[in-house]
Amino acid sequence: MAYRQGCRLSRAEATGRSSRRPASRRPHMDAAPRAAANRAEMASSWRPRAEPPVLRARRHSVSLAALAAVLVFLGRAAYSYENIPTAFDGRDTLMRLAARGVISVDTVISSPLTRGHLADATRLARGSLSDVEATHLAAYRAYADAAYADAVFHHSGDGFSLAFDPRLQFEAQRLADGGAATATSVRPVAYGGGSAFRFYTQFEWGVVSNPSAYRFPPDKFPLRQRSITGDLEQLSMAQGHVAFGSGPMVVQLGKMPVRWGMGSRGSLLLSDNTDAKDGVRLLVRTGPFRFESLSADMPQAGVEKYISAHRLSVRVHPRLVVGVHEAVVYSGALRLNYLNPFNLYLLAVPIVERQTLGEDREEFPGGNTLFGGDVTWRVGAASLLYMDAVIDDYQPQEGARSFRNWDSKFATQIGAYTIDPFGLSDASLRAEYTFVNQYAYTHEFDALRYTLAGEPLGFFTGPDADDMSLKAEKWLSPWVRVGATAAQTRKGEQDIAEPRLRGGPQRWTFLSGVEEVRRAIGLGVRVTEVTRWTADINAAYVRLTNVDHVDGAMRDGIDIVIRGSFRI
Repeated sequence: MAYRQGCRLSRAEATGRSSRRPASRRPHMDAAPRAAANRAEMASSWRPRAEPPVLRARRHSVSLAALAAVLVFLGRAAYSYENIPTAFDGRDTLMRLAARGVISVDTVISSPLTRGHLADATRLARGSLSDVEATHLAAYRAYADAAYADAVFHHSGDGFSLAFDPRLQFEAQRLADGGAATATSVRPVAYGGGSAFRFYTQFEWGVVSNPSAYRFPPDKFPLRQRSITGDLEQLSMAQGHVAFGSGPMVVQLGKMPVRWGMGSRGSLLLSDNTDAKDGVRLLVRTGPFRFESLSADMPQAGVEKYISAHRLSVRVHPRLVVGVHEAVVYSGALRLNYLNPFNLYLLAVPIVERQTLGEDREEFPGGNTLFGGDVTWRVGAASLLYMDAVIDDYQPQEGARSFRNWDSKFATQIGAYTIDPFGLSDASLRAEYTFVNQYAYTHEFDALRYTLAGEPLGFFTGPDADDMSLKAEKWLSPWVRVGATAAQTRKGEQDIAEPRLRGGPQRWTFLSGVEEVRRAIGLGVRVTEVTRWTADINAAYVRLTNVDHVDGAMRDGIDIVIRGSFRI
């Protein structure tokens, strides 16, 4: 994992992470024999058996043929199924409306929203709204409904439409431990389609000053282009998908930043802590039911690595939504059994192991499965209470003591969100706590760890950590918002890339070893015309204790970040 000033910043605090990575640290090994440690290291470097190229090509051909048949069927009735850019997907406004009971609670649990889903949500709005909420709602409704007419360039004819909507972005960072850096980029979005399909593409290119000090967000990457006048330091990003739909069902194929959960600083199963994923996304919304699945490729050096995940939620009451979710990370051949979104991975993985791996299933496991559930409850007139839990592994054989078994891996999150607290109109208050126990997300085989490019697919801290935060915001007008945040992140010595050594402790530890503590207090101001342009300035005082898990090491300073995003 990459950390900034020790405990890594969440994406809610900064646009990303440092591109500099400290050397990994191995947990204390007094209790483990050297031979056992060597066996564990051999296991962690496991690679799946090589599959003949002909068989691999045949598997992929069958998969693509089946997928093409489904897409042709769905393509008979396409309608606004492309995603809304995350820069103006309306999540802040929709959270307020969900807390007020104006829209359904389950509207804000999954992202990104499609343009059609945003249009449906904003059309359903009713009740008494403040001037701020009414202004923002009207802007998002116009954006969702206008489709092409709202773009800088649009063309429609012969049953096909095309829109082009470029944005200019700027960011300046002054970090306590990294110096100053700036990034200036263009981020155009192209979208359109006909009666059979829709498409959406966004990419970004820009120039970075002092890239060694710049925090690159998860979806942006540094590039270097050499020239006779010197090296040009750049950043780049590319995402996009094609979309097909039929009735309440939508299928998207491409690279998408999928996120499930209510957490403001990250989710437990699928978070925005990593780059967008190349895969297939299915969404079904009918009555009180919401179903979503994702099957994606997660390239790792020398290893074919994939994830399949799905989530089902039910609105059991107008105020209560209950969901269950599940994911499997696997390696080697692409498995059609896992690509089936209407499946139960807890049963499918053992079946795959028995059918395809036989007696070698201990040496070559069929996958790493995680499962859990979430509850979102609208409390009172204007509040939301949400809870989430993910179980990576569990060992029930010890009865009540199984909870403390080292191989019982889990994460939990609880949060509360309320609007207009203490009678203060157009204000919001959120409190949140997340705990990830010592070995959650880890795996003895590196190809099956719950990571993408070394970063956790779930909560940003990875294992052996907890995080608590309090955030207050107030809209002074439809164009100006002020806010304050206080956060504390504690991180034990367990690293996601290092599984428990064989012969190690039989019980997991709450924040093992010397815990590193990061505390931050920040203020922020946003000036915006919703869906058009946004300017932010954020300043935070940061204090770290036990830096790099060295007892007594201290560091503090002030981080300042200025951002702007403007439709050209």
